[in-house]
Amino acid sequence: MINKHNINKVLNKLPKDKVELEKVELALIDDMQSAISEIQKDRDLVDRAERDQWEAILAIRTAIKEAKGVDKKSVELAKKAGARGDKYAKLIGKARKAAEALGIKGDIKEVKQLFQVLDELDQKIENVIDYNWKLESVR
Repeated sequence: MINKHNINKVLNKLPKDKVELEKVELALIDDMQSAISEIQKDRDLVDRAERDQWEAILAIRTAIKEAKGVDKKSVELAKKAGARGDKYAKLIGKARKAAEALGIKGDIKEVKQLFQVLDELDQKIENVIDYNWKLESVR
């Protein structure tokens, strides 16, 4: 930056009729140097903000990739559990026939419990499989 001492030295060397014009020009140079300094600071701040933004975008991309992997594994697990549940659901029919043959009316405790846990499992499976994971659903 131009200091006042240097400005005065320059002004003293100029003819008096041009001094006012030169003062204006030197003031403009000083203003421009201040503006350059401020703009450089702003540029550095925006540069840091851009890097922060990019890091956030990369973190989001990584999280989305991981979430899709979790979703895929969850659906696979739910389908396997559903197949096992279907296999065990057949026990309810067999148990009911056996109980009826013995003259027992209604379901025995274990049939009720098996029916309840299968129903809970089916609900969880439905929640996992029917959830349509899309980027738009988290926006």
